[in-house]
Amino acid sequence: MSNLFKDLLKIKAVKSKDVFLYSKKTRDKKINIYKDRNTNVIFIKKKLTKNYYQKRNYNDDVITIKKRYNLKNPIKIYDKDYKRRINFIKTSKKKKLLDVGSALGDFLQLVKKKFKIAEGVELNEEHRKKSSKYLNIYKNLDEVKNKYDVITLFHVLEHVPDQIKFINTIYNKLNKSGYLYLEVPCAHDYLLDLNSYKNFILWSEHLVLHTKNSIIKLLENSNFKNVNVNFVQRYDANNLMGWLIDGKPGGHERYNHFNNSFNIFYKRLIEKKEVSDTIFITARKK
Repeated sequence: MSNLFKDLLKIKAVKSKDVFLYSKKTRDKKINIYKDRNTNVIFIKKKLTKNYYQKRNYNDDVITIKKRYNLKNPIKIYDKDYKRRINFIKTSKKKKLLDVGSALGDFLQLVKKKFKIAEGVELNEEHRKKSSKYLNIYKNLDEVKNKYDVITLFHVLEHVPDQIKFINTIYNKLNKSGYLYLEVPCAHDYLLDLNSYKNFILWSEHLVLHTKNSIIKLLENSNFKNVNVNFVQRYDANNLMGWLIDGKPGGHERYNHFNNSFNIFYKRLIEKKEVSDTIFITARKK
């Protein structure tokens, strides 16, 4: 039994008797994906190889997706994400921030002027080498000896096999009354009912897709308090058209059927119904 499955069982995010085989493949390989029919948590039992992310070449991903789906800029949406996340965060020039999974440091570059100290943790050697030219970046959490007022985890947790141990470590790196800001893909994403979308979103690196309830259970298990979950729809109605018409991503580039006002209405409706593609969580150390 994998550590991830054990952790999900321990926090009662899944039950063995309710788990079924959800898919036999992801977008990049044949691998079994499981789902709990009652909680809707989606997960992979198989582990990634040790030190998988250290040597990972992310440029290949972008190039492959651009060619396969004829996209101009598949990472353009990240700019909007960074600004949105900053609006969620309580900033202070008297406080210290740690961004775990800091990649090339784009978020840290935007937020560093709003904090006394803004540092990162990045496993990938290539990303760390580039971002360390202008930021203080640790190679893993064990290297981090300081404590912080704010820790951010943006699309990181779904890659982590040891969920409880990892969140416990994050908790211990926070100062008293410190804040954790966390963003992950949402298992309640309504587009998962489309096979084309499901086959693209499921990915061997995404070991778990959390729900509102499962993320609350995980954080409360590590003694986090005041856990607040916000549903966020990152992609607009034009992107939806891409999936319905073409069965592939990039509809927001190919189609212009819906104007900005309608896209705002669409996103708010999806968020209100709690079936968005993303969830953003705020939690506090007691």
